[in-house]
Amino acid sequence: MLLFAAVIAVFAAAAGAYVMGRGKAVRVAGPDLAILHSRPSYHGMYGALWVLLAGIATLLVTSVAGASLVDGILTSDIYAARPDALRIEAQRILGDAKAISSGGIPTARDELRDALADSYGTLNAVRIALAILLTLGAAGFAYWKTSGQITPEFRARNR
Repeated sequence: MLLFAAVIAVFAAAAGAYVMGRGKAVRVAGPDLAILHSRPSYHGMYGALWVLLAGIATLLVTSVAGASLVDGILTSDIYAARPDALRIEAQRILGDAKAISSGGIPTARDELRDALADSYGTLNAVRIALAILLTLGAAGFAYWKTSGQITPEFRARNR
C-alpha cells in the first residue's frame, strides 16, 4: 500500500514539475515568449518526464533489490539455525515466516518461523521506507537538474 502511495506521489511530482517547469520557462522568457527555443509547455513536459522516469525506475529497482536482499538475509538466518536444511525446506520456512508476519496461515509454526516473522516485519518496513525515500529523492533530483536547464537557448522540444 505504501509503495502504491509512492507511485501516486511520483505522478504528482511529475505534474508539479510540469507546472513549475512551464512557469519557470515563462519567467525566463519575460514578456517575449519568442526568445525561447521551445515553447514553455515543452520545458514543462521535459521536466515532468524526467521526474517520472527517475522516480518510477528508482522505485522498481529499490523494490526488487530490497526484496531480494531481505529474502537473502532471512535465508541465511534459516541456514544458520538449520544448517542441514534443504533449499525447498528453507523456502517453505521463509514463506511461512512471511505468512505469519502478514497475518496469513502458515503450513507450520515454531520458534524459528516466529523469530523470522518478526525479523521480516522489521526488515520489510525498513526496505519500504528506504524505497520511498530514494524514489522521492531521485524524483526531486531530476526536477532540480531539469529546472536548472531551462534557458532561452535550451532545446526542450528536441530532447
